[in-house]
Amino acid sequence: TFISDSDPDSNLDGPPQFDWAGLTARRVGTVVHRWLRVICEQGIDAWNPGRIKAAGSLIRIDMKRSDVDEKNLNSAVNLAETALTNTLIDSRGRWILSPHASGACEYALSGIDKNKSDKNESINAVIDRTFVDEDGLCWIIDYKTSTHTGAGLEEFLDREQIRYADRMNRYARLMQAMTGRDVKLGLYYPLLCGWREWAPEN
Repeated sequence: TFISDSDPDSNLDGPPQFDWAGLTARRVGTVVHRWLRVICEQGIDAWNPGRIKAAGSLIRIDMKRSDVDEKNLNSAVNLAETALTNTLIDSRGRWILSPHASGACEYALSGIDKNKSDKNESINAVIDRTFVDEDGLCWIIDYKTSTHTGAGLEEFLDREQIRYADRMNRYARLMQAMTGRDVKLGLYYPLLCGWREWAPEN
């Protein structure tokens, strides 16, 4: 069973690393995902960086409810505010959150797909954002709250695309079967204003 990377910093290659920094990062990611949905569903034109700042107390409450410990609370809230503000001022982020045909957030997707061993495998996913664009393409977009410092940002994003490609391609096959539409895939990084897109492999 595959679950969408709603927890964007989960370890795909081994067991979770239960250090406090890692847990806090994952919880920040979960909160950011929730607020991106709120912004999208309320309408992006109703939001601006000032409103994000004004919502800081609510974001703090959300962090506490997500079990972010007190010593990491301020930095967690700041990180979330940065991610949300970046999305609002980034043209790609605004495009993702803007109204589109057949738009949905946290869209449940289930079905059967062939795995690498050519065996049927059940997939249960939650798609962060999906919609149909003006060209009739169905987009599947996952948010990733990973961070990257220093040089090599483009190389980092290339590696991330490779890391998630197999999983995203599976989602695409299911969506194509359901909708009959061509699908495009995207990874969006709010903290980096980073983006990767590709056509899925069949």
